[in-house]
Amino acid sequence: MAQILGQYQTDDGMGLLLDRLGRKYVEPAVLDAMTAAPELAYRHLAQRAAESEAAAELLRDHLRAHPELSGVDHETSTGDDGLGHGGGGLADEARQRVPEAPTDELPAVLVDPPWTRPRPRRRTTVPGAASPATSTRLTWIPGEREQWLAAETYRPWLGDRTWAEMVGRVGLGQVMDINILAHAPEELVRPILADLPVPTRIWYADHPLQRLLGRFGADAVPYVVRVVTARPARTVHVLLPIEGSEITAHMMRWLVSRSLGATAKQWFARHIDTAATDVIATALTGSTTERSHGERVLRVLAEQGHRDTILTAARRHGPAVQAAVTAVLDADPLLELPSRVPKLPSWANPALLPPVLLFGTGHALPADAARNLCLMLALSRPGDRYPGLDLIRGAVDARSLAAFAWGLFERWQQAGFPDKQAWVLTAQGIVGDDDTVRRLTPLIRSWPLQSAHRRAAAALEVLAAIGTDAALTQLHAIAVGLRFPALRKKADALVDQVADDLDLTSDQLADRLIPTLGLDPDGTTTFDYGDRRFVLSLDDRLRPTLGDTTGRYVTRLPRPTEDDAPSAAGEFIRYTTLRKDLSTIADTQIRRLEQAMLTGRSWSMAEVRVRLVAHPLMWQLCRRLVWARRDEHQAAQRLFRFSDVRTPVGADGADVRIDDTATVAIPHPLHFPGGPDTWAAVFDNLGIAQPFEQLGRRTFLVFAPEELNTILKRYEGLTVPTSALLTLTRIGWQREEPQDAGAQIAMEKPIGDSHVGVILVSPGFNAANAMQWKEQKIVHIYAAARGDGALLDHIAASEIARDLATLD
Repeated sequence: MAQILGQYQTDDGMGLLLDRLGRKYVEPAVLDAMTAAPELAYRHLAQRAAESEAAAELLRDHLRAHPELSGVDHETSTGDDGLGHGGGGLADEARQRVPEAPTDELPAVLVDPPWTRPRPRRRTTVPGAASPATSTRLTWIPGEREQWLAAETYRPWLGDRTWAEMVGRVGLGQVMDINILAHAPEELVRPILADLPVPTRIWYADHPLQRLLGRFGADAVPYVVRVVTARPARTVHVLLPIEGSEITAHMMRWLVSRSLGATAKQWFARHIDTAATDVIATALTGSTTERSHGERVLRVLAEQGHRDTILTAARRHGPAVQAAVTAVLDADPLLELPSRVPKLPSWANPALLPPVLLFGTGHALPADAARNLCLMLALSRPGDRYPGLDLIRGAVDARSLAAFAWGLFERWQQAGFPDKQAWVLTAQGIVGDDDTVRRLTPLIRSWPLQSAHRRAAAALEVLAAIGTDAALTQLHAIAVGLRFPALRKKADALVDQVADDLDLTSDQLADRLIPTLGLDPDGTTTFDYGDRRFVLSLDDRLRPTLGDTTGRYVTRLPRPTEDDAPSAAGEFIRYTTLRKDLSTIADTQIRRLEQAMLTGRSWSMAEVRVRLVAHPLMWQLCRRLVWARRDEHQAAQRLFRFSDVRTPVGADGADVRIDDTATVAIPHPLHFPGGPDTWAAVFDNLGIAQPFEQLGRRTFLVFAPEELNTILKRYEGLTVPTSALLTLTRIGWQREEPQDAGAQIAMEKPIGDSHVGVILVSPGFNAANAMQWKEQKIVHIYAAARGDGALLDHIAASEIARDLATLD
């Protein structure tokens, strides 16, 4: 309806539209109407600007886009509405632009962009470039098959059914099809693999598919390829050991895609010797579209270090093919353009965006040059930016370029995030900075709540592309803390990718990304108001506390008054920013250290000293925990804590010598020799509060699945509030994927790497409304092995029992 009103271009239509400002879908229609009828929009906006901030903001933008309207009179202007005659106040503001750069200062690519020149004639097909297709086959690297055989998968619960009955259900579109195939007896599975259809619903299938390949080898390849190509987003990495012309074709398509490019890059690095011939054939034969795509892939692979391998493969086809491939690789990348250059929407008017400043001069890009910059951003794709942008980035101020891109983003947001201009989000990853990260991260967390999962997933890649410490810190925080499993998994994969590039584990990378937030080494900072000063310190959970110079506790930093120093306003802004950052960081870092205790993560003592103890935030947590030096068998050999001067001391307060090369960890109370009571008394006497339960943690001594199941059985038949079960999701339990009509009757949690805890409830949850039923009856609860002969992790088993104890 809003779009229809905008088409009328009448006073009544414009008035009705502006009456609805602030409602969903209205603002994009208003923007279109302003473009279609500039003078009509100006008159109506000028009439409303004094009473409506939204109208005033639109009027301000409208005058920037149409400065010629500043002299147009309108009937209701009184001159005393704060705008001046004809909205002159806003018009004057719109005219106050940064001086424009002369043409001779601009990068040539902005003055004479390649898409305005005649296009080079496309090459025709090259005889001799085609080659026979290679068959699909498995090529394992040492140890890979064994690792995939041990992949963490859910072992289906048989109940009163046989494996033959379970396998008989495969192919009927069941969610659990792949898990059944991954665990069922070989003699039941191998004969049916070749002809099995792809399940209609595929969730979290990567590990079962890995186990399937590990068990059945080449017999499983056709089925695995069908499943992965049907739903590659979550399973594409399963194809890494498989090569052949069919797989090359898929990887060529995925290499330049938003979400699959990283895995395709890994695949080509592994199989380039055999894949190069297929890529060359695509680039030099077939349709125009196929050749264009193949040429692009050849250049991307050459940039990734495979040029020599590609030319070697081309030589085998003769001089003509070698010359054609060389020409493709040496072509001017600025001339590699789509058949149609994108058209910029009206809301991307450079007059409405922050100016881009030339480096060193402070002059702004003129409107035409800024428009060409927008087009270069529109020509870019994730992982494949238009080459002209590299020429521009070296000539302009980086902060103004990031602000320009964010201005584009805000216009895209106001227009309702149209998919056609999704390149605006990609642009943030190309030219964005830490300010972009601060603005984008809250949106990533909120978009899933607005059914915008795809946009949130794309924004995760933007954070990875920005790649600064601030961006990677937020990416890691999302990976460990977001409530949406698919996005959390994607963020985790991106963190792992960055860590691999730096030859670090994801945990080591996370240790390096913890911001100091400008705090002093002791974890304090002072806010100076002139005659008044306030000192901020941190408590056991990194919550800020404030005191004034007299030692009096202050709940919050007071707002500056006229009597305070001029710098007080900046200090108050620093305080509010610090509080926001702390609220995000604190829970994440506490959870990381607790998880390190549960998983047995270890550090070298040097890493702990440099990355944690010397850090102003992490020091506040490390000093409140008991640590352990481990021996060569990874057992806790000596317990210690850190003294006030940040040196290791024992329970008696005596210094403990720990070499930098020693392996240290945060021990679980089950690993305390003699139990945690001695250390609990030490911390109690010193008044040290812990950031999470370590010394006072409830434990259950469990060594075998039967012992754990005995503990769990006591909860069967118990009726508990639905909210109590949902609370378990905060500590690692997950509801199963929705079944028919959105039903969810099971919750699961890994027990280490080898087992899983399962709770079956009735009536269950509704995926769309988890609280549809206020109470749930625990029908069955048990621990199941993920693989044959797996040993139970007794710490994880104790934690499962501890989780369930909260239901008492």
